[in-house]
Amino acid sequence: MRGNKKEAESRFREALKQSPGDPWSLAALYAVTKDNSFRMKLFRYFDDIDAHFFLGEAALELGNAEVSVNSFSYVVHQIPEYRRARIFLAAALANAERLHEAEGVYRTVLQMSSDPVMREKEILTLFRKLSERSPDNPEHLYMYGFVLRQFGHYEEALVLQHQALEKSQAPAIRAEIAALQNVLSQLAASD
Repeated sequence: MRGNKKEAESRFREALKQSPGDPWSLAALYAVTKDNSFRMKLFRYFDDIDAHFFLGEAALELGNAEVSVNSFSYVVHQIPEYRRARIFLAAALANAERLHEAEGVYRTVLQMSSDPVMREKEILTLFRKLSERSPDNPEHLYMYGFVLRQFGHYEEALVLQHQALEKSQAPAIRAEIAALQNVLSQLAASD
């Protein structure tokens, strides 16, 4: 219902009648209507961290990047080790076109753990835009390829890593190419 705010509002109001304290409905209604009564209820029913997370996620889903950035910034400030909140903050910053900040946040996530991640669309868009804006920067090509691999786009990642290698002989790029070739050969062998 992102394209039809009236319909979205109607459905969320109906959902709230069925479950009056539902945090997602309260957060989404605030994100759609900017009616502060929904925000106040959300913060009255839930602790600050949970309320900010729900609000940030609803705002991210409904296209209000600044509310999302503010909410996830609060959560990350309160719980710096909360990896999921950092991923969502990176996605919100990317949607707000604050690409370098988003990149920094996401790199911190990778330092915490490079386990599979979420918010594929936003994270891939972030690194695609960075690589397009600096096509001669091997680090941006490498990082775009790296996140493509995280989301299972191995062949496209390999192409980008080869482009990065043309611009830099960095050992990390060579290691990434070897890892991608290994994954692709394993996938081919399993077919």
